Amino acid sequence: MSIIVFTGPTLSATDAAHYLMADFRPPAKQGDVYQACLEQPKIIAIIDGYFESVPAVWHKEILYAMSQGIHVYGSSSIGALRAAELSYYGMQGVGDVYQQFNDGTLEDDDEVAIVHAPGELNYHAISEAMVNIRATLLAAHKAQIINQEQTSTLIALAKDTWYPKRSYEQLLTDANEQLTTQMLAPETHQALAAFIDEHAINVKRDDAVSMLQQLNNIQLSTLAAKTVDYAFMHTDAWLTLKKQVEMNQFAAQNQLKMTDLTLELKLSGRWNALKQQAQARQIALQKNQARQGDITGEQRQSALLQLAQQQQCINNGQIDFNQLTQWFESQQLDMPRFDQLIRKQSMLQWVDTIIDDIDEELVDILRLNNELGQIHQHITGKQRCLATTQAEITLTELGINESELWQWYFQVNLNSTPPKDVAAFAKHNGFSDVSQLQQAVLAEYHYVTQTQAQATQ
Repeated sequence: MSIIVFTGPTLSATDAAHYLMADFRPPAKQGDVYQACLEQPKIIAIIDGYFESVPAVWHKEILYAMSQGIHVYGSSSIGALRAAELSYYGMQGVGDVYQQFNDGTLEDDDEVAIVHAPGELNYHAISEAMVNIRATLLAAHKAQIINQEQTSTLIALAKDTWYPKRSYEQLLTDANEQLTTQMLAPETHQALAAFIDEHAINVKRDDAVSMLQQLNNIQLSTLAAKTVDYAFMHTDAWLTLKKQVEMNQFAAQNQLKMTDLTLELKLSGRWNALKQQAQARQIALQKNQARQGDITGEQRQSALLQLAQQQQCINNGQIDFNQLTQWFESQQLDMPRFDQLIRKQSMLQWVDTIIDDIDEELVDILRLNNELGQIHQHITGKQRCLATTQAEITLTELGINESELWQWYFQVNLNSTPPKDVAAFAKHNGFSDVSQLQQAVLAEYHYVTQTQAQATQ
């Protein structure tokens, strides 16, 4: 589609389609304009966008769009605000709201901010924009329903109301409760309510319609590419945004279906064991939530470090964030999902502080996995072997160096790739330090090699 329009509460996609043939998308959030650029439309138009619940559409992605030859228009809501902020660079604003922001009559974001229902409910507006309330009150003054003093007082009353609570109903209630009859007599109050019911002005909607009509008159076949006078700079923050958008696209295109995943796990024979682990994890998380404790920054840092250790993303005792990023990309994680995972891991660390007697359950698990007998046999055999040794087992005693010991332990004994940070591996697997791990590996090496030697005799 040659035109992409971001809209929602100001003008629904269904209504907007009466004025323009375009690809109508939900209110813009950070990254959406850049993602739209990847489709190479000729025009991107912004009406609605998110302000607080998620990061707002970024100025830099609009600048990027224009640098790629895409014409960018804005009106009504955040589109008008961004157009006023970027008009110097070539973004084209349409409508009264844009004009008021552009000439400085309006300065506050809350002039156009509202709360609305989710997309499933067609983004139905729950509050009223200040620009609409002001326009309606000025029209009421022009119609001689209210005088100048009353108009100014009511506008100030609406402006002082937190934007999610703004509505004509709330304004009329506040006027009834806070203003004296000398300021707003009952008959004037009633007349104003009737005027609002019949003649309320939706300047945001009017501006949106005006922009769509203007776009409809453009001959796309002859529209030249947008040209700009600035050089777009690929900063670190910009590259981070690009990476995030590309990750989100990949995740959306490669969405893993749980039905497919569970089928594969069942085929592998691991389904029941993994299901029990997932159930235990869920119970632990529920218990943590029930205690209603706050997660501290220290706990989150500890959980992050533990995860990095588990995924071998530690170098010289420090988290290797490049490796960690590669890991969470490979596991179909974006930053919000990664943050959620770290939060859960932080909550699970609390379980370690209250449940430390797991001996009986650990033995039960090994029994159910048919592992206990074999492990017990291995332990007793190792103990008998060590009992025949006169001196403490050392690298020198075994005739190998430390590098050879670790190579044997990880590659031969565990059949895995050696970690980059053995100290991190030791801590993650319950050893107090590398020395304790090394003593255990020395004993294991001695027992295994002795057993193998006896078997070949």
